Amino acid sequence: MCIRDGTDIADNGSVSVIDLASGATISEIRVHLHSSALAVSPDRRHVVCANAASDNLSVIDTRTDAVVETIWVKPTPADLFGASPNALAFDGKGNFLYVANGTQNAVAVIRFMLKCDNAAGGIHVRMCPEDAAAVEILFSEPPGVPISNKRERSIENYYHREDFRRAFLDEIGAISYPARLVEGYRAACLEGWRVGDLNRRGLRVAVDYAESAAGAVLSSLIDQLEIEALVVSRRKTAGIESGDALEHTARQVRSMEADLGIMFDAGAERLTVLDEQGRVVRPDVLLALLAVQACRELGPGVVALPLNVTDQVADLVMESGSRVVRTKVAPAALMEEAARPDIIFAGDAAGGVIFPRFSPSMDAVYAFGKVLELVSSGVERLSELVAEIPPSHVAHVPVECPWNLKGTVMRLTVEHYRNEDVSLVDGVKVTFGPRTWVQILPDADDPLFHVYAEAQSEEGAATLGQTHAQRLEALIAERSSDE
Repeated sequence: MCIRDGTDIADNGSVSVIDLASGATISEIRVHLHSSALAVSPDRRHVVCANAASDNLSVIDTRTDAVVETIWVKPTPADLFGASPNALAFDGKGNFLYVANGTQNAVAVIRFMLKCDNAAGGIHVRMCPEDAAAVEILFSEPPGVPISNKRERSIENYYHREDFRRAFLDEIGAISYPARLVEGYRAACLEGWRVGDLNRRGLRVAVDYAESAAGAVLSSLIDQLEIEALVVSRRKTAGIESGDALEHTARQVRSMEADLGIMFDAGAERLTVLDEQGRVVRPDVLLALLAVQACRELGPGVVALPLNVTDQVADLVMESGSRVVRTKVAPAALMEEAARPDIIFAGDAAGGVIFPRFSPSMDAVYAFGKVLELVSSGVERLSELVAEIPPSHVAHVPVECPWNLKGTVMRLTVEHYRNEDVSLVDGVKVTFGPRTWVQILPDADDPLFHVYAEAQSEEGAATLGQTHAQRLEALIAERSSDE
């Protein structure tokens, strides 16, 4: 402990880390006054120290031997001292920490929830990123992935049929708010990032939050990093495709001589990244860079990619010693696969990436730190890293189709390609050769089809996509004339 100058009063308490084999003290962890009790969480990731003379608890991360959180055991920190916590105990699952306040003759229950892992489900209400006049209600289930399409349709059917009664007052229950959830989230982000590398490089970053929820959380995370970040825009339009906003961010990257620029979508799920010259990094290239980085960090594992992602990314992953599993194109299917224990990384070709060891869902805030790691891990600029990725060529052609014809058109399309190398996992995907394929996918929400095509050149991909789109349009026109 430390002694205040000119007095014999302790200025802080401490927790000693001792090597049981040698009996030597490895380190001293500074906590608050009169450290009087310790409790180890059931997963052994944290040790909590009760500071009797400070009326608070110090939460220590056992992997770093650092205090990651301070918890008050009084109703508010402004209350008079006198709680004197002097005994601790976790419940069996580690969800609750019981604290005995000695001088108050009372027991305070602290919800020890760095991550919310015991909920039966979740509901998130937001403005629709594609339509500012619409509101989305998103349902999720453990371990934080969207509900299946079947359950989603079931909820929608019940809602539209109004086949339910209103809940009685005594059935509503109570709403509880996880304590210190944001603090726990920030701690988990910093734990997953290579903070030392980020701080050593001293990066300069232009950031556009897009009026998303990422702003409040990310700003406090940036404050704990030795990087220079400039918030360049607060766009009020939804989505990340706005040309004006993109060009504005690019100008700011160039004018401030930033190492990179990062733009968030309205839901803080997807990223758009710009290099130091203000040029957009293609989403498939960003996906390849992050996938290879995950394979190098986490060793051989499994990487999940949707069917419409270029084979180039899959080849790079396999060259890194990992295996690739393909999923349906829908984000929900990708997140469901990411929840499997052997998946080390997942991502799509639209700026959405998943780091399953942090969360099985798309999280642009956590991805922000992993993108910074790409630049901070060496001396190369982002444009140089991008140039190392071999080019790929994927074209996308949307084709409108009336709702009532989608099923018929899909059936006839399957019959047309029955003698080809066909995959029916999601729509119809026909492989013609190495990195040469076309996928015809019905849209789940709109009256149209998506035609994706990859070829050895940009012109070849465009031609392949247009050829099959035109065949699809002719089939739709033929069936429409029959009705």
